[in-house]
Amino acid sequence: HFFAALPGRLHPMPGARELVTALRARGVPLALATSGHGRYVDVALAALELEGAFAVEVTGEQVAAGKPAPDIYLSAAAGLRLPPAACVALEDAPNGVASAKAAGMRCLAVPNAMTADLPGLDRADAILTSLDEVLAWLDAAGWLSAGGSG
Repeated sequence: HFFAALPGRLHPMPGARELVTALRARGVPLALATSGHGRYVDVALAALELEGAFAVEVTGEQVAAGKPAPDIYLSAAAGLRLPPAACVALEDAPNGVASAKAAGMRCLAVPNAMTADLPGLDRADAILTSLDEVLAWLDAAGWLSAGGSG
Protein backbone atom coordinates (compact mmCIF):
# COMPACT_ATOMS: atom_id res chain seq x y z
CA HIS A 1 0.00 0.00 0.00
CA PHE A 2 2.87 2.33 0.82
CA PHE A 3 4.45 2.12 -2.64
CA ALA A 4 1.09 2.36 -4.38
CA ALA A 5 0.39 5.61 -2.54
CA LEU A 6 3.67 7.31 -3.52
CA PRO A 7 2.87 8.52 -7.05
CA GLY A 8 1.17 11.88 -6.81
CA ARG A 9 2.46 12.46 -3.27
CA LEU A 10 6.11 12.97 -4.12
CA HIS A 11 7.41 16.23 -5.50
CA PRO A 12 10.97 17.04 -6.52
CA MET A 13 12.86 19.85 -4.86
CA PRO A 14 12.32 23.01 -6.89
CA GLY A 15 14.81 23.04 -9.75
CA ALA A 16 15.73 19.34 -9.50
CA ARG A 17 14.57 18.27 -12.96
CA GLU A 18 16.04 21.37 -14.57
CA LEU A 19 19.39 20.84 -12.83
CA VAL A 20 19.57 17.19 -13.87
CA THR A 21 18.68 18.13 -17.45
CA ALA A 22 21.29 20.91 -17.56
CA LEU A 23 24.06 18.74 -16.11
CA ARG A 24 23.29 15.88 -18.47
CA ALA A 25 23.30 18.31 -21.42
CA ARG A 26 26.81 19.34 -20.38
CA GLY A 27 27.91 15.72 -20.25
CA VAL A 28 28.35 15.61 -16.48
CA PRO A 29 28.11 12.02 -15.23
CA LEU A 30 25.46 11.78 -12.51
CA ALA A 31 25.10 9.34 -9.64
CA LEU A 32 22.41 8.99 -7.02
CA ALA A 33 23.75 8.11 -3.56
CA THR A 34 20.89 7.62 -1.13
CA SER A 35 20.29 5.82 2.13
CA GLY A 36 16.84 4.97 0.82
CA HIS A 37 15.89 1.41 -0.16
CA GLY A 38 16.17 0.50 -3.84
CA ARG A 39 12.47 -0.32 -4.23
CA TYR A 40 11.51 3.09 -2.83
CA VAL A 41 14.07 4.80 -5.07
CA ASP A 42 12.70 3.08 -8.18
CA VAL A 43 9.14 4.17 -7.39
CA ALA A 44 10.23 7.67 -6.40
CA LEU A 45 12.33 8.27 -9.51
CA ALA A 46 9.47 7.11 -11.74
CA ALA A 47 7.00 9.32 -9.89
CA LEU A 48 9.35 12.30 -10.16
CA GLU A 49 10.01 11.63 -13.85
CA LEU A 50 13.72 11.14 -13.17
CA GLU A 51 14.09 7.43 -13.92
CA GLY A 52 17.14 6.77 -16.05
CA ALA A 53 18.61 10.18 -15.18
CA PHE A 54 21.51 8.75 -13.20
CA ALA A 55 24.30 6.63 -14.66
CA VAL A 56 24.82 5.08 -11.22
CA GLU A 57 22.35 4.53 -8.39
CA VAL A 58 23.63 3.41 -4.98
CA THR A 59 21.03 2.71 -2.31
CA GLY A 60 21.28 2.00 1.38
CA GLU A 61 21.06 -1.78 1.19
CA GLN A 62 23.97 -1.93 -1.26
CA VAL A 63 26.60 -0.74 1.22
CA ALA A 64 27.87 -1.99 4.57
CA ALA A 65 27.39 1.30 6.41
CA GLY A 66 24.96 4.11 5.66
CA LYS A 67 25.47 7.83 6.00
CA PRO A 68 27.35 9.42 7.74
CA ALA A 69 29.86 6.71 6.76
CA PRO A 70 31.42 7.40 3.34
CA ASP A 71 30.45 4.02 1.81
CA ILE A 72 27.56 5.25 -0.34
CA TYR A 73 29.58 8.08 -1.87
CA LEU A 74 32.67 5.95 -2.38
CA SER A 75 30.54 3.37 -4.19
CA ALA A 76 28.93 6.06 -6.35
CA ALA A 77 32.32 7.49 -7.34
CA ALA A 78 33.60 4.01 -8.15
CA GLY A 79 30.53 3.37 -10.28
CA LEU A 80 31.24 6.56 -12.21
CA ARG A 81 34.90 5.53 -12.45
CA LEU A 82 35.94 8.82 -10.90
CA PRO A 83 38.08 9.55 -7.87
CA PRO A 84 36.00 11.04 -5.06
CA ALA A 85 37.97 14.30 -5.29
CA ALA A 86 36.58 14.74 -8.82
CA CYS A 87 33.00 14.61 -7.51
CA VAL A 88 30.63 17.18 -6.02
CA ALA A 89 27.84 15.89 -3.80
CA LEU A 90 24.55 17.69 -3.30
CA GLU A 91 23.11 17.10 0.15
CA ASP A 92 20.17 18.33 2.18
CA ALA A 93 21.07 16.91 5.61
CA PRO A 94 24.05 16.87 7.99
CA ASN A 95 24.61 13.09 7.81
CA GLY A 96 24.86 13.35 4.04
CA VAL A 97 27.30 16.25 4.25
CA ALA A 98 29.43 14.24 6.70
CA SER A 99 29.29 11.22 4.38
CA ALA A 100 30.36 13.15 1.29
CA LYS A 101 33.17 14.95 3.11
CA ALA A 102 34.40 11.67 4.66
CA ALA A 103 34.53 10.23 1.13
CA GLY A 104 36.80 13.10 0.06
CA MET A 105 34.25 14.91 -2.10
CA ARG A 106 33.29 18.52 -2.36
CA CYS A 107 29.79 19.00 -0.99
CA LEU A 108 27.09 21.57 -1.57
CA ALA A 109 24.38 21.68 1.08
CA VAL A 110 20.94 22.55 -0.24
CA PRO A 111 18.81 22.16 2.88
CA ASN A 112 15.06 21.80 2.90
CA ALA A 113 12.58 23.22 5.42
CA MET A 114 13.11 20.28 7.79
CA THR A 115 16.93 20.32 7.69
CA ALA A 116 17.81 24.00 7.30
CA ASP A 117 18.43 24.59 11.01
CA LEU A 118 20.24 21.33 11.80
CA PRO A 119 23.86 21.54 12.98
CA GLY A 120 26.50 20.10 10.68
CA LEU A 121 25.47 21.63 7.37
CA ASP A 122 28.32 24.12 7.78
CA ARG A 123 30.79 21.29 7.05
CA ALA A 124 29.74 21.59 3.39
CA ASP A 125 31.89 23.61 1.00
CA ALA A 126 28.92 25.93 0.47
CA ILE A 127 25.35 26.20 1.65
CA LEU A 128 22.98 27.15 -1.16
CA THR A 129 19.39 28.26 -0.75
CA SER A 130 18.10 26.32 -3.75
CA LEU A 131 19.07 23.94 -6.54
CA ASP A 132 18.79 26.92 -8.90
CA GLU A 133 22.15 28.13 -7.50
CA VAL A 134 24.09 24.92 -8.19
CA LEU A 135 25.09 25.54 -11.82
CA ALA A 136 26.37 29.03 -11.03
CA TRP A 137 28.42 27.67 -8.11
CA LEU A 138 29.87 24.87 -10.24
CA ASP A 139 30.69 27.32 -13.03
CA ALA A 140 32.30 29.83 -10.66
CA ALA A 141 34.37 27.08 -9.04
CA GLY A 142 35.57 25.84 -12.44
CA TRP A 143 33.88 22.44 -12.18
CA LEU A 144 32.03 22.77 -15.48
CA SER A 145 34.75 24.42 -17.54
CA ALA A 146 36.99 22.49 -19.93
CA GLY A 147 39.71 22.44 -17.28
CA GLY A 148 37.37 21.57 -14.41
CA SER A 149 37.27 18.29 -12.58
CA GLY A 150 33.79 17.08 -13.33
